Amino acid sequence: MAHCGGGQGPDSIDALTAVIDWVTADQAPDSLLSQGLDSSGDVTAARPAYPFPNTAVNTTGGSADDPDSYTSQVSTAERDLTVDYLGSFRSGYEKVGNWVDGQWVTTSGKS
Repeated sequence: MAHCGGGQGPDSIDALTAVIDWVTADQAPDSLLSQGLDSSGDVTAARPAYPFPNTAVNTTGGSADDPDSYTSQVSTAERDLTVDYLGSFRSGYEKVGNWVDGQWVTTSGKS
């Protein structure tokens, strides 16, 4: 799927129900189901989405459009990733975002 939705692949996820269940029933999701929908709203493909750094890998050889074909595995790109602490920003480099006349505007945090 594309960064903000659309594109190739299943791009529709019901995260709201997962968050409600997590908060109200203390049931954190192991994964979310992403679905591709056609113009009639019918599901054309589905895949699980796992928490970072895991990714869905088709380990069964089943259909790429069937979520049961996938299992959670640590992404090979992230397996040995280390992130060094970058430190903090000097005062004045902070950014503040707000809605202004229907647009999201980011400004310096300086007073």
